[in-house]
Amino acid sequence: MGEGEFWTVKLDANGKLVWKHNWGGENSDHLRYMIHDSVQNEYYLAGDSESDDGDFDSSYGETDFAVIKLKIPELLNKDSAVCSINGYIPVQDTLRDACGYDSVIVKYEPVLIGGPFDDGRKRDTIFSGQSIQLSSSGNGTVTWNAHASLSCLTCPDPVATPATTTVYTAINSLPNGCQVSDDYTVVVLNQAVAMTPSAFTPNGDGLNDYFGSIGKVPGGYRLQIFNRNGEMVFKSTNINQKWDGVYKGVKQPSGVFVYQIEYKDLQNKTQQQKGTLTLIR
Repeated sequence: MGEGEFWTVKLDANGKLVWKHNWGGENSDHLRYMIHDSVQNEYYLAGDSESDDGDFDSSYGETDFAVIKLKIPELLNKDSAVCSINGYIPVQDTLRDACGYDSVIVKYEPVLIGGPFDDGRKRDTIFSGQSIQLSSSGNGTVTWNAHASLSCLTCPDPVATPATTTVYTAINSLPNGCQVSDDYTVVVLNQAVAMTPSAFTPNGDGLNDYFGSIGKVPGGYRLQIFNRNGEMVFKSTNINQKWDGVYKGVKQPSGVFVYQIEYKDLQNKTQQQKGTLTLIR
């Protein structure tokens, strides 16, 4: 810019250049000192200047004090939902603070529009007369196909009160017209359901690794499992908490075990199941 100027650079942890800028005018400007205010995230550059233009446009003689207050903008990357990533050019935007200075530099990266349930569940179970909130995670605008049991069609997480098993359809769309739809199934039960398998294979392959009831009960659930010596090797009061085949920190060998299950039905009556299960390794 002239004979000399203030020059600042910002490097990342690997020494790669992130940002740089210089200040000054046509004559000699010398940066002598810099202080960082970590609370305000501001830098104060101090030196002298012989310029009377550019960044130091007010001269009072041959050489003046020259001070610059610099606030380093925060750098953010944000996702921008698009119909197609092909041909997309990343967009950069600058957000300014109350004083009009650069505060945040945002770079928008392309992310393909997703289904409204890509990050969550697509199926749930309730008892007759109950309600359930349907949660979507669309990266656009989520709307729902009309259904009398939905509390809202334009909100992302409506409450559903179906009388029978119902399939709801949500649509994730962008302003340019592209959209993705997906279904959410709510199973409505008229009675408690607790189905119990007869064997399991806890080998860590993600298939049939746990033993316990499959279904939904309103309350009073209890599972007890005993080995051939009558020792209780596992107990649970939550239908979603199942046995992994370990007792006192030791993996139990292949063999036959006895289980007892009880739970309350919708009429608050206690139901019981008893039987044997086979652990296979």
